[in-house]
Amino acid sequence: MCEGEIREKLEFERTNSRYKAERRRASELEEELNTASSKCRELSRQLLDANEVNDALTREINGLRARAAMASDRRLMSSSRDMRRFGSSNSLSRGEDFVPVFPRNTSSVGGSDAGEARPSSRTTPGGSTYGQSEDGDSTKT
Repeated sequence: MCEGEIREKLEFERTNSRYKAERRRASELEEELNTASSKCRELSRQLLDANEVNDALTREINGLRARAAMASDRRLMSSSRDMRRFGSSNSLSRGEDFVPVFPRNTSSVGGSDAGEARPSSRTTPGGSTYGQSEDGDSTKT
């Protein structure tokens, strides 16, 4: 073999070696790309799942807020009905007379007149009493 052929052979081997190294590097980069793509797809799925959960929780929170608002409205309406029916807490503590909103039936037990006012009681249905405490505040005992 002549010197030129040896140089060509060495040059070919170096080129072949560089080619193989670049192929390995390309293969490694492709593997990294596949791994990164897989992670990206997984994160995208997790993000979609998190968004779905977030939407469901938002709907649930809005529903609970609506229920709470309706319950609050009912309590307000109920408490205003109770105030009309039983008088305010101020009238209980001052001992003012109770004026019924609805006329009483004359055929009811006790037979009172429809326009008759009944004095407010200082005793609650549970047996406790409303009245002035020692410090002058109105309390339920």
